[in-house]
Formats: sequence, structure tokens, C-alpha cells
Amino acid sequence: MKLENPMPKIKFGIDYFIQEQLNMQNWTNDLLLEELDLSKEEFDKVLESKEPITEEFANKLSMLFSTSAKYWINIDRNYKKWLTISANF
Repeated sequence: MKLENPMPKIKFGIDYFIQEQLNMQNWTNDLLLEELDLSKEEFDKVLESKEPITEEFANKLSMLFSTSAKYWINIDRNYKKWLTISANF
């Protein structure tokens, strides 16, 4: 029997990919917060939000990590969509 569109057991959010970038560049969390001009509380609020990340935040990440803003927006959108779908399984 073949499963149609099997649900992945785990999906990673934007925080995972930010940490991956930090590790590749040997940056600390404090340096990231300084570069983003955010407090830890503000940064945590962005990551924990059920709302999509803003284009402004995505642009900041894209400039820091030499990626596109769309990359970050897509990661965030797909993760939040997965959370919604997985809650219904």
C-alpha cells in the first residue's frame, strides 16, 4: 500500500536554519542580535510568533547571511503550514 503525501515526522523552523548559518560563520547569538539590532526578547518573540516573519526581518537575515529574503519567508511559511497540518493528524 502506497501512502499519498506522507507527513514528515519532523520539520524544522526558521530558528534551526538561523542556527545553522551561525555555526557556519562561527557567530555567537549575541553577535546575531547585535547585527539584527534586536534584544533577545524581541528575537524570541519573532521566532515564537504564529504570524509570518516580516519582510523587513527576512531582508535583515538575507543581508547577514547572503541569501534571499524569499528563502527565509519560504522556510517560515512552510514550517507554519506544516504545524497547522500536523496538528490535524
